[in-house]
Order: sequence, then structure tokens, then C-alpha cells
Amino acid sequence: MHLKNKSPFLYFTKKEKSGIFLLITITLFIIFFPDFIERRLHMSNQYNEQMMQALNLLKPVNVDSSIEKYSIGLTNEKYIDQNDHSKSHLFYFDPNELPIAQWRSFGIRASLLSTIDKYRKKGGRFYQPSDLLKIWGLDSTMANRLIPYVRIGKQAKFIQENVSNYVKPYEARKQLVDINTADSFLFESLIGIGPVLAKRIVVYRNKLGGFYTINQLQEVWGLKDSVFLMIKDQLICKKEPYKKININTCTIEELLSHPYVGYSLGRALVNYRIQHGHYQMLEEIQKIVLINKEKYDKIAHYLVAAE
Repeated sequence: MHLKNKSPFLYFTKKEKSGIFLLITITLFIIFFPDFIERRLHMSNQYNEQMMQALNLLKPVNVDSSIEKYSIGLTNEKYIDQNDHSKSHLFYFDPNELPIAQWRSFGIRASLLSTIDKYRKKGGRFYQPSDLLKIWGLDSTMANRLIPYVRIGKQAKFIQENVSNYVKPYEARKQLVDINTADSFLFESLIGIGPVLAKRIVVYRNKLGGFYTINQLQEVWGLKDSVFLMIKDQLICKKEPYKKININTCTIEELLSHPYVGYSLGRALVNYRIQHGHYQMLEEIQKIVLINKEKYDKIAHYLVAAE
């Protein structure tokens, strides 16, 4: 005989089943959750320890003892102010003798280290601390930071005093330089002027036709105001521009070749001559709208009204 109806004690309603399932879930959660949290915390601690080890590897290390010994050997002075972190990698050194690898401790990039190495291998020497400013590509701020720690050895001084036909940098910097007659080599003798900038000055001078004031050097691309102020007292400008343009016979192309004359002004100068005849005097160009007093004072040094 089969039972037609299930016993009410063995039967659970849908809500009761859901409640039992929820109760079991909560019980399991309470049992296993503490272990789960403990494992996560352990893993997190391990991860943090690994991260700290990795970060410690990235921290800057002190300059090795060989550099300190090197600086002491040169000057009998100890590695300077190790408590001052801003100068932790500075030490007294001879730029002619310091191994290239040790220049890196100053924070100098690899490409510049190669430049210094090539310069020395070709016989280039540093004769006084300020010669660091002549290293092409070396930021002036970095150079000025290193200069107080430069100590030139006796060998460099001996070479400076005995090489024949050599313009001593120190003496060259003391003498006055005429910006209208100096060649690129003489410009290079000035603090902060490298071979590229020296050549650029000469090219610009040729395009102008000569300088009429030392302040025109500030128009040369790449010449910083700080460098100009350093060398200003050593510059002179004796000669008037040696090349002038005759506005009564020149073509518009000749005018356009001059840095101070653009296309609009060049065309206006030629058109005025066509309309009114030859200029009787240079001052007549002030009648052209494009030429104010400031412009006239600037270009008058390079123009002439001759028959």
C-alpha cells in the first residue's frame, strides 16, 4: 500500500528551503572567512616586503670609495658635506684626469660623457675651472655647480705654459675682442661660446654687413642673455659696417638678403624709388610708412643713397 500524501514532517516549503540554504551559507562563511582573511593578510605582507626590497634597490647609492680616494689624492680634502644631499655626488676633481665613468656621478648623461671622452682623446685639455662652460651640450647650471670643485693638476698647467702658438684661454678672455674682425676661433675663447655658436656669429655678421654695436650679438640665435652679460665687458665694436646697400641701384633681392629688411619693406623701398626717382639723401626713406624712427636708426647703418 503506497502513501498518497507525503508526511508533513519530511516536507519543506519553498521559503523553508531558501531559509535552510541561507543558514548553511552563513554558517560556512563564519567558519572559513577568518582563514581566508588570514591568508590574504599574509600574502599582502609578503607583497609589501617584496616591494620594499625592490624600492631599496632603486635608491641612489653613495659614490664609491674609489671616487673619494681619487678626490683626496688630488686635493687632500675629504669628500665634501655628505650630510648635504643636494651635493652628495660632488667632489674635488681634475677634469683632465677624472675617469669618464666617474663623471657619471655628477648626473651627466651618457652622450655628453662620450663628448668629453672624445675631446680629451684628441688632446683637448681643461686649463682652468671655467673651461667646463665650453663643453658643448653641458648645461650652464650644471657647469657652474661643478666649477668650484675643479682642481687642475700641474701637468695641465705645464702644457698651457709650454705649447707654442697656442692662445691661452685665460689670456684670450682677458683681452678685448673686436666683434667685427674676430674670427670664429677668437670667439670660441670667450666663456660660454662653443665652435657652433662662434661660427653662427660670424655668419650672422656677414649677412648684416658688420656690427655697429656689441648689443647686436644678442640677436644671434642660441646666445643666451646670461652668456652675453658674462662676456659683454670683453667686447668692442671699432669698425663701422663694411658692407652697405645702395638704395638707388640695388635690386629687391639684394634688400631681401639683409636680416633687417623683409619682403614688404624691400618692395616699398624699391617702389618709392620708381615713383619718386632716386633718393637724394638717406633720410628720405623715413617717408615710407613702414619705417618708424626705431626702424630707421637700425637699418640706416646698412644703407646709403649714392648716385
